[in-house]
Amino acid sequence: DLVLTNAHCVDVVETRGIETASGLKGTGKVLWRGDYKKGNDLALLQVDIYDTKDTSRIDCKAGAPVNGSLKVGDEVIAIGMPAGFSWAQTRGYVSAIGRQGRELDASLEYKDLIELNVTVIGGNSGGGLFTLDGRFVGMPSLAMRDGGTFAWAIPAVTICKFLGRS
Repeated sequence: DLVLTNAHCVDVVETRGIETASGLKGTGKVLWRGDYKKGNDLALLQVDIYDTKDTSRIDCKAGAPVNGSLKVGDEVIAIGMPAGFSWAQTRGYVSAIGRQGRELDASLEYKDLIELNVTVIGGNSGGGLFTLDGRFVGMPSLAMRDGGTFAWAIPAVTICKFLGRS
């Protein structure tokens, strides 16, 4: 099975521990890693476990990740493992759509980010961003370094293009 995460989560490793939502643990081998400093903060891992109970699959063909339906003010949930806490959820709002990385830092080449007013700390990266009705809309990738509540996510439509399924 394959797992998609952020490249910065596997920046200096070739293997990474994996834990599914139902508690299965295994190892993921980095197959491909983008250059997050150049705006491609995605990585693909081959994992040695397959969890039939895991429902956190990205369905690019079902039309679910159509970011045009996401609006400023929509409530979202970021799911991840911040500070080692399993499957923590933080809730907040979309504060902007289409943010460019250079607006945040001149060296960032990210494009069309979703800006969030959601607490995202180390460990939320690489997890999922969902609407309250369960639609996958992105992957948290960047956060304020001072622990603030502003964060930025890679849109689902960008992820589906990366996967070649748009």
